[in-house]
Amino acid sequence: MTLTIRPVTRADFAAWTPLWDGYNRFYGRSGPTALPSDITQMTWSRFFDAYEPMHAWVAERDGTLLGLVHFLYHRNTTLIAPICYLQDLFTTEAARGQGVGRALIEAVYRHAAQATRAILQADPGEVQTMITNDLHTERHTITSIAQLEALFGEVGEAARKKEVDHLHPVYRSLIDASPFAILATVGPGGLDASPRGDPPGFVAVENDKTLLLPERRGNNRIDSLRNIVADPRVGLLFLIPGVGETLRVNGRARISTAPELLQRFVMAGQPPRCVLVIDVDAVYFQCARAIQRSNLWQPIAQGAPRAVPSAGSMLAALTDSAIDGAQYDRDLPERQRSTLY
Repeated sequence: MTLTIRPVTRADFAAWTPLWDGYNRFYGRSGPTALPSDITQMTWSRFFDAYEPMHAWVAERDGTLLGLVHFLYHRNTTLIAPICYLQDLFTTEAARGQGVGRALIEAVYRHAAQATRAILQADPGEVQTMITNDLHTERHTITSIAQLEALFGEVGEAARKKEVDHLHPVYRSLIDASPFAILATVGPGGLDASPRGDPPGFVAVENDKTLLLPERRGNNRIDSLRNIVADPRVGLLFLIPGVGETLRVNGRARISTAPELLQRFVMAGQPPRCVLVIDVDAVYFQCARAIQRSNLWQPIAQGAPRAVPSAGSMLAALTDSAIDGAQYDRDLPERQRSTLY
């Protein structure tokens, strides 16, 4: 019965529409005075336009949407930081009096506080530099979807049709073969992308709408998990050694410590700390061009010198040698071996 406040996803349109219609009816926009459908479609599209300052969040309980809030940011002539304007707020009649509206308002407040903090903490010189740079680059900056589409052209038929909203058997075969994935998350602190790896098939296909991803021990930063607690949206990129195509999965995750789930992913006698249960929204493969351009799977000649600094060297440089880099590198292989699971 937990109430979740989260950004809308494209998959929410059918559930969001009745809330939007109810909100408009409340203000007399129904029947002869109803909003034209093209306004609704445009409003919905703006929520997913990275260049639009408009946001939509919903309140969800047990898979049912109970309320919505729409808010946007705009400039102000007397302030440095942008203003957050809460434009639309609505809850279903059955959800009223249960704190749903308050939870939506509080979520907007937290978002606004986070969004404005960085610019409020900047000194005047930094703000002026940002403004000057904006003026210099404005004429060469893409600021609309129309400009972007004109730059790149139309989406091909294959690119459109390869996306599905479930784990098709052909996509399951890629997940089963993959020993490595990158998990992308977003939260109040910003974006995060981090690697996950285990023997092929380490991400389990529970059914055609659900993935299970075990979370092993690490450095305890838990950046991804912190983000998921605040915002369930996730993205996964699956890679398979020697294969050019990659697989992209977008969805919403929750963190489970259910004992029966943990036991399913025991490795070397050790269960994971938790399991991500991912509800799938979109799945599609990415063509091989990036892998081909990078020569990612080309073998490295045996004995070739390491082209980048070691972990110890990086830590020594970043800490002005407060961490003994050479000792760190000597200890690292055994530490990784003994703490792998």
